[in-house]
Amino acid sequence: MSLLLLFALPQSANAIGWDSDDFLIGGGSSFTTRIGVFDHDLTFKGYLDTNFVTVAGLDFNAQGQLVAVAGAMRSVRVYEPINGAIVGGFTRQDDLLGMAADLKVAPDGSYVIGTQDSGGGDGARRFLADGAFAQQYGSGDIRAVAVLPGNFAWTSGIGIGAINVFDLTTGTQTGTIALGGFTSVRSMAYSAPTNTVLVVSQGFVREFDLQGSVVRDFASPGIDLSRATRGANGQVFATTGSNRQVLRWSESGDFLGSTFTPVDFGPSGIAWAGITKNHFSCFDLEEISTIPKLRCARRAHFAQRDQYMGRRCFSRHARFMGPRASQFIDK
Repeated sequence: MSLLLLFALPQSANAIGWDSDDFLIGGGSSFTTRIGVFDHDLTFKGYLDTNFVTVAGLDFNAQGQLVAVAGAMRSVRVYEPINGAIVGGFTRQDDLLGMAADLKVAPDGSYVIGTQDSGGGDGARRFLADGAFAQQYGSGDIRAVAVLPGNFAWTSGIGIGAINVFDLTTGTQTGTIALGGFTSVRSMAYSAPTNTVLVVSQGFVREFDLQGSVVRDFASPGIDLSRATRGANGQVFATTGSNRQVLRWSESGDFLGSTFTPVDFGPSGIAWAGITKNHFSCFDLEEISTIPKLRCARRAHFAQRDQYMGRRCFSRHARFMGPRASQFIDK
């Protein structure tokens, strides 16, 4: 097999981990080389990695670890939140990763990567956690991928003109979603709290429901956009590359402002640790009469550092659980 596994690789002495409400952002001066850690208010805290050339596609696995890909280095790296150590990943000796532009973690722990159509790339490809090639999804300049409930993947890219829908397991295309008024997609991200997908084009973020209907637009104030994620209180955050800004909008689409990143750090890929499918979840534990009792649970990897989130976890998600959710806070 033409790959090399990585495990527990040494990090820079200055590498740091991240907290449960931090943003992880890939960036660099002229192209992406680093992963920065930013507080919930986008205050720069330090670097998770300073040498991952062309880093892209930040996502979290089921253990709450960050996964990132770098096509130029033919590598995927997996980072531990406690101390930022590289604890997994792989390096391929061939060019199947292409010029990787995006990565999303599938439910089975494999990685769906948008490989573009250069440097050996073509369409989207799925790789197992050990680096073995598993599946091809379409062809062309695929730069954006999203993994959705039901074991589906959405793919798109520059000049594609649509979003293509694939069955993750079989690789069969099951549908096409019209973009409506634009032809290119720079990135996509599934938003679990709202069960929608954030689709980034040059001048806006467009939110789609899972049936492909447009929910709303988040319009940029004349600044090109790169990647987007959902943050606290349903807000949407988008990076701007060489413009060195992270823009933010309210959940309803109102523009709220921007924050500059460090002078030599043009932000690209972005992920928020506060709401992920892997970090913590709110779920039904039992029925009390006819009212569900909801409790927020922390994942074990944060238990070493943080206290049980309790009401803080619940309050962050209660707004997505219906108008009576506040009645069900677990004591």
